[in-house]
Amino acid sequence: MGRNREPESSLELLLDTMCNTFGGVMFIAIALVVVVSMTRPVVDALNRDLSPEVAELSREAEALERELAVAEEASTEKQALERLLAADPRRHRLEELALLQSGAERRRAEVELLRSRLAAEKLRLREKERIVRENTAGLRQVEERLEQQQEALEMAEARRRLLEAGSTGAAVSLNFRRLEESSQLPFYLLVCDGRVWKVGPWRRETGFEPDEDVSVRREKNLVICTIRPGAGVPLLEGEELSPAFRALLATLPADRVPDFRLEPKSAAAFCRAREVLKRENVPHGCNTVPAEEAGQLVYQPVDEAVYEY
Repeated sequence: MGRNREPESSLELLLDTMCNTFGGVMFIAIALVVVVSMTRPVVDALNRDLSPEVAELSREAEALERELAVAEEASTEKQALERLLAADPRRHRLEELALLQSGAERRRAEVELLRSRLAAEKLRLREKERIVRENTAGLRQVEERLEQQQEALEMAEARRRLLEAGSTGAAVSLNFRRLEESSQLPFYLLVCDGRVWKVGPWRRETGFEPDEDVSVRREKNLVICTIRPGAGVPLLEGEELSPAFRALLATLPADRVPDFRLEPKSAAAFCRAREVLKRENVPHGCNTVPAEEAGQLVYQPVDEAVYEY
């Protein structure tokens, strides 16, 4: 009987083990089902809460991927261009042009600096020229005053000599006139050895030309006139103006003023003639020439000026 029960006990043990195993499996399955059914609402809630963020992150990820693709493409193109430029001989030309452009910009800056310095130097030169002009004008005024004083002294000396030349026994009456400014051009007359030469200049179609009584030599802008021997007319006849001299005055242009230039030896004779001219209200000018330049007259042609007669 004991031998017959052994197989039955082994079978029971096997069935018991299988049942226990199946029961455990079923228990685990049921437990999993229960756990899944309990966690699904939580998972669904989490999915609902995270779905917008996940979608946004997904879109950002896609945008980043597109940008990365564009950047990789640009990088590839840049590398290709760099390879092309490295092999292109025009790249060296571009580099040379860039160097030339930078050099030109430096030169332009240097030129602007030189221009500013030149402008400052011009301003200084203009200031110096202004000072020189002012000094020249002042010197010219002083020179004119000295010339007027010299002329006054020479005329006073001529009057003194005339008064001392009592051999003629003629009484001398002096007529004083004030110098007046005029824009009329002078007609020069040269007085030498008691005679008068017409110098001019005459207004011609070709310009101003000296009279035929004198020979002419020009140096730059100066006209040098020398009396011709045998020409000229007497200044005085006795104590009055000679008829020939009066006829000479009548031939002068009406818009010109006779301006006498006399050598010192003729001062006494011209003084008597000048008193007659002043008495007859004939406008005129006069001045002396140096003794070493007797018989010559040097003048500079001008179209307009202001004179004193």
